[in-house]
Amino acid sequence: MSIELTSPAAVLALPLAHPERVFSGDPAALQKEWRTLAAQWHPDRHGGSADAQRAFQHLGALRDEAEARIAAGLWAAPNEIEFTAIDGRQYRLRDVRVRAFELGETYIGRSTLAYAVSKTGRDLFEAATARIAALGFASDAMRRQFSAGLPQVVATFETASRLVLVLRRDPDFVALSDLLAHLGGRLEPVHLAWVIGGLENLACYLAQQGLVHGAIGPGTVFVAPRTHQVALLGGWWYATRAGATLTALPGHAMRVLPPMILDGGRSAPAIDLELIRALGREALGDPAGSRILHDGSVPRPFARWLTHAPAATAYADYANWETVRDASFGKRRFVELKVSPEHIHTTPQPLGTGV
Repeated sequence: MSIELTSPAAVLALPLAHPERVFSGDPAALQKEWRTLAAQWHPDRHGGSADAQRAFQHLGALRDEAEARIAAGLWAAPNEIEFTAIDGRQYRLRDVRVRAFELGETYIGRSTLAYAVSKTGRDLFEAATARIAALGFASDAMRRQFSAGLPQVVATFETASRLVLVLRRDPDFVALSDLLAHLGGRLEPVHLAWVIGGLENLACYLAQQGLVHGAIGPGTVFVAPRTHQVALLGGWWYATRAGATLTALPGHAMRVLPPMILDGGRSAPAIDLELIRALGREALGDPAGSRILHDGSVPRPFARWLTHAPAATAYADYANWETVRDASFGKRRFVELKVSPEHIHTTPQPLGTGV
């Protein structure tokens, strides 16, 4: 809703991504708010001031953004997002943090995770929901082992401009990208080890399901610092059957995957295993892996594992990883990571720097 703006600098400080800071979500009220602000900041009332002109134009851009979001059935109030489905139903997420990704926006809420995908990505969206719905478990023990690391759907619906998938999110889980940003861009090797172990375990589950995820990265992986759990919640738009023709991969995967893996145009488990290694290098602050082997803080067996090709299967790769982990860090033990989701989610971060 409308707030007091006392200077051109205060107006220009309003980010275009947050029209809700100055306008309400009601179309009639918005027009009244705009007329009031336009009268206040019209350059003629400020002697033709260039600063007032810029403030006036910026408010106009904010109004246009507000109108576009209202028309699309997508309106955000401070710290929350409200979706209006085309059937008239409304969905509201509270305590929201917003991240842009290549297909739309991610909304990380208090206990939910919503992906709002542009309708141009309908094929990928429908493929993802079908893949998630088909995830299965061979036994109750397998369900207990893996269910926390896999997406659990709360709702799917369509707005005027977006296809929305809402997942359950345990409050202990944070996006790995957010954790890295909070820590200054680097995770200590001893903590990265449990992230890698969790992902290698999930890679074995994917292999058992005959799937290749294709989008493992800091923005799609969620971690629980308190319990060292790892979840693969994002990126399911790119999941395919192993051996199927590759139809799409995210930009970050295309940048880091070795060309030889993609030459055949087929989905292969090696894609996920390579992406786990790429994630590890990025989490150490060295995406290219050019410094890891000479970094004394990274145990050499771990560094070699991160910079060498994976084994032929996920199961063999996981077995290799266990050997490397023990050689790098010794007997398994719990090393506390002294950071909480509350600390991470109160760290100011600019919109659109995530997935």
